[in-house]
Amino acid sequence: MTRALFDFEARGQGELGFKANDIIEVFAQLESGWMYGCLNQQFGTFPTNYVQELAPTDKLPASFAAGSGQTVQQYMATPKTFHVATITPGDGATFPKHGATVDLHYSAYFLDGTEFDNSDATGTFTTPLRWKLGVIPPPPSVASHIALHCKAFAEALQTMSVSQRALITVYPEYAFGAQGRPGIPGNALLTFDVELAA
Repeated sequence: MTRALFDFEARGQGELGFKANDIIEVFAQLESGWMYGCLNQQFGTFPTNYVQELAPTDKLPASFAAGSGQTVQQYMATPKTFHVATITPGDGATFPKHGATVDLHYSAYFLDGTEFDNSDATGTFTTPLRWKLGVIPPPPSVASHIALHCKAFAEALQTMSVSQRALITVYPEYAFGAQGRPGIPGNALLTFDVELAA
């Protein structure tokens, strides 16, 4: 966890802007000397010299709603699931339930932007994937659609309405944990660009 020392204006794609004194949750220190983190459900990179690391015993301010009043140590010990950041709103009325048949497009990425999975081999969001929400399909689909193994991915989709497009970010402990799985390293934070077509 860090506190912003100065304002930072996001100029490039994937950068995270903030104001002085904002509290930013950090997920990774990048080789470039920048960090990757989250502020108000927005994710991105920012320069290390614009922030100061908080001590485990520091209290989080009221402005940090997710952990207001907790110490950094208490907040970090609380399990985190996922964030959904809307790109395009849906109909706001039709929300799928577990077991419902949905049509969706998605691409899945690691923290460094590398794509590791998608719903359509062309990567163009032209042919939707039909899925019984929360049910892992039999082979050969299992091998090619890793996202469908992720419980938090299914839970996040239930918060979306038809026609909505969003970025779903899943914390490691609710993705594939410390053990990972073939093709997914342990403790990986995953991001899904998802459109719930129907």
